[in-house]
Amino acid sequence: GEYVRDGFCAMDKLNGMLVPFGAKVILPNGKVLIVKDRFGAGHNNHLDIWMASESECWQFGRRMLECRVEIP
Repeated sequence: GEYVRDGFCAMDKLNGMLVPFGAKVILPNGKVLIVKDRFGAGHNNHLDIWMASESECWQFGRRMLECRVEIP
């Protein structure tokens, strides 16, 4: 029910366990994202980060990151 914006991300499962909405994902650079959406296909250990522009997305690319997840 919310529009996407900076600080939101989509995530299904972490190590096989469903990640609840509102969980915090801390990226290696310290940026904190809030899980607000799902992929819908049950992806495991994948994260979809919202970015403001297509060029920013292409510049960031697809990466393997080690993130910390805090579940409320």
